[in-house]
Amino acid sequence: MGEVLTQIVPTFNKSIRIEGRNECLSAETGALLLREADERLGLTRHIAARLKDHRQAPVHNCSELLRTAIMLPALCWRDQDDADFLRHDPALRSAVSD
Repeated sequence: MGEVLTQIVPTFNKSIRIEGRNECLSAETGALLLREADERLGLTRHIAARLKDHRQAPVHNCSELLRTAIMLPALCWRDQDDADFLRHDPALRSAVSD
């Protein structure tokens, strides 16, 4: 009652609000913090600029695939099969998408 919650607004997407609440929309909000750090460091941007994607009409761009590959192990998910399980998680989707 009357508890003040801290709200974090990531710079990569100002429409996102991260709040600590009892109800849980996602268990992977750490992905948003990782994305924020990635944006500030420019890691994915730096690596993706040096990779060539020779696929015709790719469904996902190189930056999104790279972010997913980096974030899953950082969030303690074991392999890329977990991406299928997490594909509907709102926090992870927001964190890896352009």
